Amino acid sequence: MVQRWFICVTVVGIWILSCKSSNSAQTAVKTFQNNTVILPCHVESLGVQTIVRWWREDTLLADSSDPNLIHLPRIKMWDNMSLEVSQVQPQDSGKYVCQASRPAPWGHVTQVQTIEVLYPPSIHSVPEAGELEVNFGDEVEMACIAKGVPYPSISWRMKVNFVWCNLWLKYKPEIESKKSWIHASPGIRAQLDCKVTAYPDAKVDWFIENERVTYSSRIVKFIAGQVHSLVIRNVRPSDYGYYICRATNDLGVSETSIELSGIANAAVFKESNPIATNAYNFIWEVDSYIPIIEYQFWFRKYSTLDRGRDWHKLFIPSGSDAIGPLHGKSFNLTGLTPATYYEALILSRNRYGWSKPSKILRFATEGAARKDHYKVEAAYEGSPLAVIMNDSPTPRSETLNSASIVNTRDSTLSIVLVVFLLSISLEQLL
Repeated sequence: MVQRWFICVTVVGIWILSCKSSNSAQTAVKTFQNNTVILPCHVESLGVQTIVRWWREDTLLADSSDPNLIHLPRIKMWDNMSLEVSQVQPQDSGKYVCQASRPAPWGHVTQVQTIEVLYPPSIHSVPEAGELEVNFGDEVEMACIAKGVPYPSISWRMKVNFVWCNLWLKYKPEIESKKSWIHASPGIRAQLDCKVTAYPDAKVDWFIENERVTYSSRIVKFIAGQVHSLVIRNVRPSDYGYYICRATNDLGVSETSIELSGIANAAVFKESNPIATNAYNFIWEVDSYIPIIEYQFWFRKYSTLDRGRDWHKLFIPSGSDAIGPLHGKSFNLTGLTPATYYEALILSRNRYGWSKPSKILRFATEGAARKDHYKVEAAYEGSPLAVIMNDSPTPRSETLNSASIVNTRDSTLSIVLVVFLLSISLEQLL
């Protein structure tokens, strides 16, 4: 049996976590030439000055303490300490080190990211003219110099009186799926897709909960070019679960997972408008083939210093038995503090359970000073939550992490508040 060991390093006041497995290679970002790469560096400062620097070998790329540092072309460090490398070129391949430092005696900790730029093969012949004229019986020397990442294999063949240099780029399967989660209700048709590229061609199989899918007239697979699909006709509750699209060739195995679920899609905020100095109206929409039973409305004051503060959670009846697929809701949140920034999110429940959280909406009550941007830091551990800022003409997104969906500690309080229906005063909570 192969055993795994892990090394994790944690420093008080600065959060950079690095875990390595003894039987896995260093994680690398593989991307194609001219793409843009963003390397994350997760740092949480607890009120102590923290300096973040990005290095590549002995070259300083970015320094959070030196705004006058002249960055190399195509290099930029964002407010959340991530490093952007745009229009990547082969010479950008290598190790990038994020270094977080505090005053003595704490020293610094580092996090290493690697970029590997993929580019197609090119060939250079020796002699460059590609032609040799020799006497019969002489020794002939010629060369075929190839470049590319991954490094291409080279073979020679002779055709009539010409010598051709042929290259076949062999690589293990690469898989991508447009969706990692698909909503479906019993009785409808569901289709799971994964795009597979490989040379030699890969064999693709589908699995559910680590068991090979049993194909039938109801569950079939088909191929359209590089896209491999699993079609489930007349979905049943027993079909729900995690499906694996696994591709195999002589160079290795790759796979991706897709969840088929009956729970609703994440809610989407459609509108948010102030209706008083201490009140806001929210309108959201949920995509679900199955009727929504209730919603959870989470909100809290926004603060860059205390990202771990608890959410206030309200349970709101849907008030509708509509089958869908689109379900809308309008809700008035009152009792807010004037001139204050808040953030909120929505969860929806149908008979199959609670949905994933919506994107976080940040809003401000009347009198709050306008902010050009928010500094976003890691607040929770879990699936990523994007952030919408509605105090600027064009909302933009950044990344947070979500907490657990249900906090039973607040359930009793939330149920009592539901008695006030959609006009709820929360002054005592705040």
